[in-house]
Amino acid sequence: MKGNVLLVTSADSDLIGVVETATRQTGRGLKTANSARKTFEILDVGLDDVDVAVVEMDASLHSVAVVEALNGLPAGPPVVAIIGPDATEAIPILQHRGTSACLTKPFGIQEFATLINELCADARAKRPPSCDQWGHVCGWGAPHSHLELTPVPD
Repeated sequence: MKGNVLLVTSADSDLIGVVETATRQTGRGLKTANSARKTFEILDVGLDDVDVAVVEMDASLHSVAVVEALNGLPAGPPVVAIIGPDATEAIPILQHRGTSACLTKPFGIQEFATLINELCADARAKRPPSCDQWGHVCGWGAPHSHLELTPVPD
């Protein structure tokens, strides 16, 4: 079950401030990681409560590795890549690597909040049911539609 939380990988305090304000306005929680290493430590623990991951793209390859790791998770959250205004040529590359959206700096609190709300709504719509047609709880993945019920003789 997701916990209405954003995971943000960024060392930029201004960006973190915008994200914090937007998450408060939308009633969400926030986990921050100021480095790729810290993000990988969080990934080791699990992302069961994370609805959306936000990764600020920097000049190193570490941010690309974070995007790829997040998109490689079986039930991973949508990933938003934050890019600088001079890095728009990276958008097709990031989309190819599985990002759900790219947001170019600078952006406002309301623009970020709207994007997060849209991604969360879309992710909820695509999430498979958590139980089958009889109300039995399913594990991760699709319901057990391949099971057939055999009537029990009276």
